[in-house]
Amino acid sequence: MYCGNLRIQLTYRCNTNLVEYLKQEEWLLDAVGMGILRKNNLLPTQEMSVKVKDVYEAFIRYDDKPVVNSHRAIQESLLKYCYNGEYAIATGDEKNWTRLFYKESVPFFDVMSDEYWLVDKSYYKPPKPEGEEEEGKAKPGEGEQPYPEPGDNESKSGAEEKSKPEEVKKFKR
Repeated sequence: MYCGNLRIQLTYRCNTNLVEYLKQEEWLLDAVGMGILRKNNLLPTQEMSVKVKDVYEAFIRYDDKPVVNSHRAIQESLLKYCYNGEYAIATGDEKNWTRLFYKESVPFFDVMSDEYWLVDKSYYKPPKPEGEEEEGKAKPGEGEQPYPEPGDNESKSGAEEKSKPEEVKKFKR
């Protein structure tokens, strides 16, 4: 009776102590840090983008890198560093990105997908504020009159004349 309990207790203690020991020695990671990414050349540069799936597979396949608990450890770390502005995450092909995320969350981000790339933050161009327009371009509505001035007969066309309100017609019952 005690032999069975002792075996269970020893197995449990060995397993928990082993996992804790591997975490202390940084061979088993709950998250991936910038230092580890930099040390293993998994950060993007201006000349080279890094496929997110390759980052994930580097920790799964190769034994020269620490082991991660799950794909979520890499996913959450990459999202955190993108949100903090360390790099940007792009969707699409290697050079033909459909969207670039920088200092924002990435919806439906999946480290096992082929469509996500780590790219240098210098590729990010912030959107222009709505008040600013490119030089030489007129703002919407600028220089246009939505309705003709009263008595301005020069710009009337057939369509404009038809759009004038007519008298209300009464129908017989």
